[in-house]
Amino acid sequence: MHFRPVSRKWLIGSGFALAAVILFLVGAVSFQSARTAHQRALSVAHTHQVLQAIQETLALMTEAETGQRGFLVTGRDEYLEPFVRAKSRMPQALAHLRDLTADNPDQRARIDRLERYGNDKLAILAQTPSLRADAEKLREAIQGGAGKRLMDMFRAETVAMTRIEQALLEQRGQESEESAAFTKQITIAGFILSLALIGLSYLLLRQEGEERVRAEGQVRALNSRLARRAAQLEVSNRELEGFSYSVSHDLRIPLRAVSGYAQIMEEDYGARLDDEGRRLLALVRGNANMMNTLIDDLLTFSRLGNKRLKKAEVDMEQLAHAALLQCGAAEAGGAAATAEVRIGSLPKAPGDAALLRQVWTNLIANAIKYSAARSPARIEVSGELQGEEAVYRVRDNGVGFDMRYAHKLFGVFQRLHGVDEYPGTGVGLAIVQRVVMRHGGRVWAEAKPEQGATFSFTLPLTETEPGEDDARPAGD
Repeated sequence: MHFRPVSRKWLIGSGFALAAVILFLVGAVSFQSARTAHQRALSVAHTHQVLQAIQETLALMTEAETGQRGFLVTGRDEYLEPFVRAKSRMPQALAHLRDLTADNPDQRARIDRLERYGNDKLAILAQTPSLRADAEKLREAIQGGAGKRLMDMFRAETVAMTRIEQALLEQRGQESEESAAFTKQITIAGFILSLALIGLSYLLLRQEGEERVRAEGQVRALNSRLARRAAQLEVSNRELEGFSYSVSHDLRIPLRAVSGYAQIMEEDYGARLDDEGRRLLALVRGNANMMNTLIDDLLTFSRLGNKRLKKAEVDMEQLAHAALLQCGAAEAGGAAATAEVRIGSLPKAPGDAALLRQVWTNLIANAIKYSAARSPARIEVSGELQGEEAVYRVRDNGVGFDMRYAHKLFGVFQRLHGVDEYPGTGVGLAIVQRVVMRHGGRVWAEAKPEQGATFSFTLPLTETEPGEDDARPAGD
């Protein structure tokens, strides 16, 4: 199994994202813990309220019993006030206890018993004035011990209720401590892990930045070398263009001499020559003319690198028709006259009209030449807009070519067919490519042997930066 290497940028992003997630989780745990602690604090406060209510209820009954003893000893009515107060407040105190322990069935059962014991005790205490007046009844009441038993049972219930609430209080306090300890551990661990991830991500980011700085330095150095190399190439191109121009110009002198002397011989001595001599002389003149055409093409190709583009919106349809007329005039009733050429609607594009006319002329002439053997020869010129560029095509039903050799089409002197089959200098398509590329476009071909060929080129619809066209050597 093949695993793709993990990029440093992905690790940095993942580290920061994971740290953020952990901090979010720590915050969520802390928030939930705070809510839980708040709920437990409310529960603890509630337990304290229950304990206070139990003690207040016991205090009411204890004061009533103490007042009874004081009245029995002194006979003073002021000692009966605690009894009166307990009798009036006891129902409220028990009702308050029921409200506070509404969620605890055991405590509610004890409150019911507490109420019963309290009512019985208060009923005995209500007999205190009559008992003091009758010593015999008082002695019997004391010896019977009913009041003491009721008070002991009342006190026992309050003690049991108090123990239950204290156990709850201790349990809730322990849970609060455990929750606080857990939250503290989670928070500390989360922050440590987050800081570790952030630190690791920072180190990776710093390393990434250092590598980027080194890469930028390397790019600057490479750009500097490329700039020097481009300057050297520009000088070399200019020298080559000058050399090509000079050679082509200088070749015209002996070529004109050869062609001129051949014409003189044909005019003055043609009658003295036999058929073979006249044939050879015609070959000399034909080759001289072809050499002259080749020199013209080379000069045209050379000038393309120096000529400044004069861009304007070009009517490509009109330009294609003009190129077709030019091809027809050159053929003078040959293949161009018999070919069926259809020029469709072509979108306009910015460019140099004179150079683009050369493109159309070369492409249409090629299509006519390589489809001349077809009956009829069909040539279709079309175009369309695609995004930010215009695309143009010249399709024919000629001999076509093998796509394995398509890379040779646009080179100077590169031919896929013999000169004896299809005459030409091998420079036309090189001129097409150079013009199109100087306009910022592309050119390519598609074909199959004996099934025709389609030559396509594009032109950008937006203007390039000023001077960019002329600064770039043609054919780069």
